[in-house]
Amino acid sequence: MSTTSPDPFLEELKRTLANEDEIKAQVLISCLGELDGKNLLRALKELSECRTPFSLGLLEQAIDLLEEKEPLESAPALVQILAGETEPNLLRKTIRSLGRTGLAGPLKEYLYSGREELVKAAIEALANIGSPEAIEPLFLRLGSSIDIDIAILDALAASGKGTEHLNQTLRSHHAAVRGRAKSHLIKLGPAALPLLLQNLFDPAPDFLIHTLNALGEIGDQSAVKPIRKLLQKEPGDPNVRFAAYETLGMIPLAHEAYALAEGLSDPVPHVRLAAARAIEKNFGKVLALGIENLLEDPEEAEKITLAFLDSQCDRVFESLLSHESFRKPAFSYLRGEAHPDVAAHFARLLREKGFSNWAEETERNDVLPSPRFSILAVDDSRMILNIYKTTLFQLGHRAELFEFPERALERLKEEKPDLLITDLNMPGLNGIEVTRLARSMYDKARLPILMVTTQNDLEDRSEAHAAGVDAILLKPFTKESLKEMIDGLLEGRTHGRRTS
Repeated sequence: MSTTSPDPFLEELKRTLANEDEIKAQVLISCLGELDGKNLLRALKELSECRTPFSLGLLEQAIDLLEEKEPLESAPALVQILAGETEPNLLRKTIRSLGRTGLAGPLKEYLYSGREELVKAAIEALANIGSPEAIEPLFLRLGSSIDIDIAILDALAASGKGTEHLNQTLRSHHAAVRGRAKSHLIKLGPAALPLLLQNLFDPAPDFLIHTLNALGEIGDQSAVKPIRKLLQKEPGDPNVRFAAYETLGMIPLAHEAYALAEGLSDPVPHVRLAAARAIEKNFGKVLALGIENLLEDPEEAEKITLAFLDSQCDRVFESLLSHESFRKPAFSYLRGEAHPDVAAHFARLLREKGFSNWAEETERNDVLPSPRFSILAVDDSRMILNIYKTTLFQLGHRAELFEFPERALERLKEEKPDLLITDLNMPGLNGIEVTRLARSMYDKARLPILMVTTQNDLEDRSEAHAAGVDAILLKPFTKESLKEMIDGLLEGRTHGRRTS
């Protein structure tokens, strides 16, 4: 069976296939690596055309053996198998093996195969090759199917290639795809920073928000100055400003913390709360002096005070107690409009610090009315959950708040609220997925669903409504806009927590 005399080898192979002689077949297969390219192709053609379970099993072994040969030698044989094969398992195996040769051309057409398993095998193979010729078709393939898009992003991340494409996918019109790209960029950590920091020069609000979210999760101090420059440009979208201050609250600021005080003067309450929380995490003497100066304006003092209380900033609260311009509106708010949990929190803090007389000034004396409706709200931002906590209380509703969508769905299984409010962009399960799962439990007649989001995208809206969302409210919402939306969704419904 010398490589210089292939005909006896091929004849022996034919007889072995006809007789299904397992022992002799294994010997012949082990000799395939000794054949030159032309005769290797002839032997593989014989195996492929036989089309019996026995020959297909041998062909699978042959594909494994080809991976041990030099890519230039094995690629033509693999291309031949790919061109003539129809059995899915062998096709997947051949596609993966071809990916190891670095030959991208024959794989591109399988990105558009009618079989999902072959498409995903081609995605994995091209990502493994990682050359510009292999990556570009993957990027062009994005946009037709969420499942395929996610498979492409996962393959690119696993191969360490295509980081630029992962970054640009933050612009996707689909929440699930954006979320997957964001999670991969966060896992990359500092390696993703050059691209993410460059994004901050882009004017698109949604792209900026997703970028800021990723930077906050990475938590690298190199992001602080670029984010400060972004805020200095005074971006017109308050959601961008909110995301910027929320991100700064997740990064140790060292000597940059004084800049946070500017956020307390923002005209939008949500932004002030995000700035207040960031100040609490980075509070020090310089910040304290800056805040004291802001409190000299009575109108500003009340807004700033409420921001610190609703975001439960203990260190700031204790530091500013000696200032009547802070203490007077603080105690008035805690006695009146503040959520009872917030009032109780600060009363407890005052007693711990030895201010029992002041603690009494913050205690509520009124009897709280029965809640109008029960509302379950889920959002991955703790700051937004704090806003829901206060706002829904002030509107007379009982709220259950969840940072993790999975927990919210578990609660839905136990007991049905009168209304579900969900964010759109969340890690893990996004709002559209939460809606689909909620709809598997309750139809629209039983449970209205409100989606609250920064994303003003037609495709997102269409997908959300198709999943079963009743209405969409854009952030930043006000107490008035949230009230109008809730009243519209619950109009005519009777109050009461109904178990499933």
